[in-house]
This record gives sequence, C-alpha cells and structure tokens, in this order.
Amino acid sequence: MNSHIRIKAYKDALEEIGETFKEEWVIEKAITMNDGKALFHKWNSWRERPTAIFVANDQVSAGLILEARAQQVSVPDELAILSFDNHEISQLLGISTIDIQAKEMGKQAFAMLEKRIQGQPIESRVLDYRLIERLTV
Repeated sequence: MNSHIRIKAYKDALEEIGETFKEEWVIEKAITMNDGKALFHKWNSWRERPTAIFVANDQVSAGLILEARAQQVSVPDELAILSFDNHEISQLLGISTIDIQAKEMGKQAFAMLEKRIQGQPIESRVLDYRLIERLTV
C-alpha cells in the first residue's frame, strides 16, 4: 500500500511540472544493496535517463551510490539520489534521505496491535518526517 501512495505522489508531482510519467522508471521490489547495484546498471542502460532517483530505502541507495562511484558517475552532478529511512549507512555514505522515524513507527504499530488484540479501538496516527540533505542531492 505504501509504495502505491508514493507512486501516486510521484505521478502527481510530474503532472504538476508538466512531465510525462514513464512506467519503466518505476522499479519495484528493490530492497538490498545488491538491488541498488543492479538499479545503477539498469539506469545506465537506458537511452533516456532520469537525472535523479527517489529510492525506497537507504540500503538500495547505498548499493546505487557505491556502484555509481565505482563506474565513475558523479553523484549528484550526473545522478542525484534521495532515499527513505535515515539508517546509519545513509549517514556514513552521505546519502540524502527522509527520516520517517522507523523505530517510532514500529513502536506505534506494536502498541496499536496490542490494543486491537485486547479489543480496544485504535486510532490512525501520522508521524512527523524530515528531509536530511547530505551529499547526494
């Protein structure tokens, strides 16, 4: 469900600036550093390439940036990268990311599950997030 919301937001943002949505630029089921490495090679093989990639997690971003560096592609000059999570690896590699408070999200989800098991009503919650600009944008 979360990825569908992100893709819709991406489509809406493109429409706002008059750009066309390209289905081939949406890569799903990438979760590891090796997936990030493969993503770099896919990006590099495209005739028309995006100048920026919005990645679902910091692990994939790490593989992407490390492979870009290995192939001597300048980040962010040739390829900008923005990620989600704010895991330690994003700090170590200077990856720009959106801190979504993953630990707090887990705590809140567990508390909600516990309430549901006990038959108590649960309320939907929205956690704060913040953009952390580092070296990749």
